[in-house]
Amino acid sequence: MLLVAGADTDPRTEAVTTSVAVEVIEGLSRGQKTVSPKFFYDQRGSRLFDEITRLPEYYVTSTELEILREHGGEMASCFAGDAALIELGIGSAEKARRLLDHLPDLKWYVPVDISESALDRATRELRDAYPELDIRPICADFTRPLTLAGLHDVSQRVLFYPGSTIGNLDPDGAATFLERLRHTHLRSGDGLLLGGDMQKDVAVIEHSFQTALSDADAAQVASYIEQIEASSNLTPLPAGAQLTNEVIP
Repeated sequence: MLLVAGADTDPRTEAVTTSVAVEVIEGLSRGQKTVSPKFFYDQRGSRLFDEITRLPEYYVTSTELEILREHGGEMASCFAGDAALIELGIGSAEKARRLLDHLPDLKWYVPVDISESALDRATRELRDAYPELDIRPICADFTRPLTLAGLHDVSQRVLFYPGSTIGNLDPDGAATFLERLRHTHLRSGDGLLLGGDMQKDVAVIEHSFQTALSDADAAQVASYIEQIEASSNLTPLPAGAQLTNEVIP
């Protein structure tokens, strides 16, 4: 069963299409133009990013998996016996497996992802691997207000937000997001398991992405970017556009 968390967070609805356009236009109207990475996670974009995370140059995923391999049992010891694990952004579910292997008494696993295709695929694989676990997927944009129905009778909720994804938000946006999680989804005794990268030199970040992209299927990348440009009627960025770690007011 796939749950959709309300019309305002369902990426398949007309309302969301409108909100996406508004958010993209607002981001591109700033002095420092931005487009949220979440908009790349359709079926094709999710598959491409999964390929990138498996390359040695993209160090974030491999490092985090190693941390979970070494300390997953210690993390799981902080869970109540009948807790609910709520993962914000499931991806390929590799990180969830590192925890689920240590949580035989977990009551619910609730993966939340904006990509319906990634969510469906990961949910099928996890249900095969953990047939006794109650898995309740939610297709939603978790950066927006999110309703998690039916979790009132669990003794503990643990939000799992790995991947340094919080680094996609600016400092004010990250603080607002975490504050909303605390007030909306966390009660006394609940927890947040957050994965975040340390600040890196821009050259390190550029190398991890540019090398990974050059090793990926170049034709697939080019075709995907052209598809985005054609559907958005936006002027493409010039070749050689660079990353910056400076925030322009």
